Amino acid sequence: MALFSRIFNLTRPALMQLAWFVRLYEFVMHYRNRIHAYLDNWAAYQRIKLRIKALADRINQRSNARREIRNGLFGILDPASRAD
Repeated sequence: MALFSRIFNLTRPALMQLAWFVRLYEFVMHYRNRIHAYLDNWAAYQRIKLRIKALADRINQRSNARREIRNGLFGILDPASRAD
C-alpha cells in the first residue's frame, strides 16, 4: 500500500491533467470526506478511536521505556566507554 501511495503521489500532477481522472478523483474524494464526516459523528467510532489511541500510547510508553533501559545498559556496559 505504501508503494502504491508513493507512486500515486509522484504521478498525481500528470494524472490531474487528464479530465476523466480529475472527475474520478473528485468523486472519490467527495464520498471519502462524507464517510469520514459520518464516522466522526458516530459514537461507536469515537469510542474505537479512543481505544486505539490509548493502545498506541501504551505501546509507545513501553517502547520508550525499553529504549531508555537499553541505552542506559549499553552506556554502562559499552567496552568502548571504559577508561582502562
